[in-house]
Amino acid sequence: MPAYADKRQSAVPPSALQHYPRSVEVAQETREKAQAWLETHQSLTAEELFRTVTGGHIEGSSAIAVPSSDECLHVPTGKSKTLTRDAGVLVGRSPYDKPNLRPFAADRVRSARDGDRTAAFLDRCVAFQYSFNFAHRSGAGLAADDPTFFAKGILIVVPDEMWPADFAERGVVMSAEDVKCHSYWLEEKDRVKADTALECVGILQATEVFAPGSLVAVPSVEQKMLDGDFDGDTVVIIGDQPRLYEHVRQFDAQLQARGIASMKPPKSHTPAIEKSGYQFTRSKQILSATGLVLETYSCLQRNVLAQPLEAQRWFAERAIFGTYEGIHNELKADIRALLQEDRPDGQALHELIARAREDSKAARHPVACELAALLVAELQDWNLQLNSEPAHEQSEVKLHESAINLLSVGIKVGTDAYKSDTGARVFMQKTTELQRLLEQRPGFKSAPYVKAQAAKLHQGRFDVDGSLADLKDNPTLAASVMEASIRLAVEKRILLSALAISAEDDRASTITLSSEQALERARLEAAPAEAQESAITKNCACGCRAFAAGRHRGEGAAS
Repeated sequence: MPAYADKRQSAVPPSALQHYPRSVEVAQETREKAQAWLETHQSLTAEELFRTVTGGHIEGSSAIAVPSSDECLHVPTGKSKTLTRDAGVLVGRSPYDKPNLRPFAADRVRSARDGDRTAAFLDRCVAFQYSFNFAHRSGAGLAADDPTFFAKGILIVVPDEMWPADFAERGVVMSAEDVKCHSYWLEEKDRVKADTALECVGILQATEVFAPGSLVAVPSVEQKMLDGDFDGDTVVIIGDQPRLYEHVRQFDAQLQARGIASMKPPKSHTPAIEKSGYQFTRSKQILSATGLVLETYSCLQRNVLAQPLEAQRWFAERAIFGTYEGIHNELKADIRALLQEDRPDGQALHELIARAREDSKAARHPVACELAALLVAELQDWNLQLNSEPAHEQSEVKLHESAINLLSVGIKVGTDAYKSDTGARVFMQKTTELQRLLEQRPGFKSAPYVKAQAAKLHQGRFDVDGSLADLKDNPTLAASVMEASIRLAVEKRILLSALAISAEDDRASTITLSSEQALERARLEAAPAEAQESAITKNCACGCRAFAAGRHRGEGAAS
């Protein structure tokens, strides 16, 4: 049985790079790596073509994450093919709704090739993802009031000679974090804080088995920063990309210095017993999951980040305030009214500040608390400006970060919508206004690194020059990488630029299309021609009628 993802590498999508700023060095490194890869691949599949053009074919090894007992990353032999002794490693986790690449310096990476005992154990251990429905037996037999549990996670099969002596009488040892629900938890989760022995009766089910070499040990702190856990989450290990690693490391250091925390919403649950009755259906969760919240907010975030920074700030100023609780609609209306005045009244502004402080007490969600406090700070800055005093410089940065966090929370809400009532309907109601705001600013350009390009590339309809134009003002690392990848593909004649085609008349510049591709190309070119022909015919008809009417009037006047 092969290890998890043993025969394939996982591509790093553009969404993983869109949260980082542009870098010429990273783009050049990606070009060099992609060029070397292309030299060994004479023909490309549709997926390889798409990954190469949109993301430079950056790849990593996928593995199942289990907790590390230290601060190091322990990598088995099969997952360390691209690791080097003196270079750092990036660990990524989907979804990439925020900067979700974690840098590990070379001295924090351990591999079986270097003699690491933990990594060597991962090379030969078998594991499985499990679900456990059971009852805690308090006596010789089950009692009516014995508690019931549900747990899920990863269990590793430990050889008898390695089994800890402290747990010699136990058959299974699992983490308290694996317990997802408990019949005694009425108000909140109350997991045990110390080793606890249980006599259990229930069903232990293996949902997926992982062969030796499938696991990678990740520090719990780092996995939490990736908004992940250890109940089956996969991570991607990216090595042999030193310039990408250094770029991510520097950006991450700046984020940590600003103290930006995870915006992952707290775990929610939908009770089965509600309003004195048992809820037999999961229709709310099913409808929420089909509401396209995840897809819509992913698209919104991608396109917001693809705009110039000035356009992003413009969007943030208009999208954020009034979205979360803690900012009352009447307060928002009064602030807008004051903004319209040529000479804002100082006393009225002081009253708005006091009301904003009072309304902020209603905020509960971490992002809502941040936004309510930010609104007070913005009003105070305005007051300082009216009195010719210097304002705070960080408020604009925080406002921009809050707008991106809003979209990130929307993605997370959509991701978990099928599990519980996460408020997906409320987030979906906000999307129309957010989309309108984003597209109404002049110069809006959508990000070209999307899955829809796969069909265009496969059919020979990819617009090289149009895509480069769309990427020109895009401030993200994803844009840098795609620009370099497109130019490499043109040089390798994998893609043909319209400018290059018009400059050359030789047969080498001719594109050979299949009958289906030719038919599609003809249909695309015929549509604008038909529209132009209809407009010309309409104008001619109007001209003829006008001429005939004028001639008729002239004849009448002559008589």
